[in-house]
Amino acid sequence: MRRIILPQAMIVAIPNPGNSLISLLKSTSLAFTIGVMDMLGKAKVVAGNNMRYFEVYIGLALLYWPMCILIEFAVHKLEKRFNFLQSRQPAHGV
Repeated sequence: MRRIILPQAMIVAIPNPGNSLISLLKSTSLAFTIGVMDMLGKAKVVAGNNMRYFEVYIGLALLYWPMCILIEFAVHKLEKRFNFLQSRQPAHGV
């Protein structure tokens, strides 16, 4: 099972948690509505204090974007690794 079924299952399963993690990162601003101070909430406070909304939100986007790219890169590497592991397994003929 570990050498045959698990690698095949991981190829199918890896993209879903990766996409969920990126979605969770993007939707952390929803936590601000229940009182948790996140990056977007802090940006709203800073922008409100000095009335520089555009600059603050651009800076925030420059933080979110690399984080999403890094997560996407890591998920892609995992997918390639499991595809490589599956392709190295010997074919079982009948």
